[in-house]
Amino acid sequence: MVSGRPVSFSVAHEVNNPLTAILGFADLLMENEELPESGAKDLRVICKKRNAPKQIVQNLLSFARQMPPQRKPVQLNSILHRTVQLRSYDFPESRYRGD
Repeated sequence: MVSGRPVSFSVAHEVNNPLTAILGFADLLMENEELPESGAKDLRVICKKRNAPKQIVQNLLSFARQMPPQRKPVQLNSILHRTVQLRSYDFPESRYRGD
């Protein structure tokens, strides 16, 4: 624990801050009409893949939150989908990624 918080919470926030800046600058650069095609192509890759690291950060934050147990109806498909997303790094590329 760091400052009473799980390490995953601190890591998520440390990753999220520069990630937000990188994605913001990528968006701004995409608006530049004078950008060479090679640069635009690379930026399109960044923008296309932008949700993957954001989802990792969200997963870390979800993992870090400590929720008291509750009994309530749940959407099982949603829980299974989220579980697959959390574990997708363990799956080979040819298998389901939870997208």
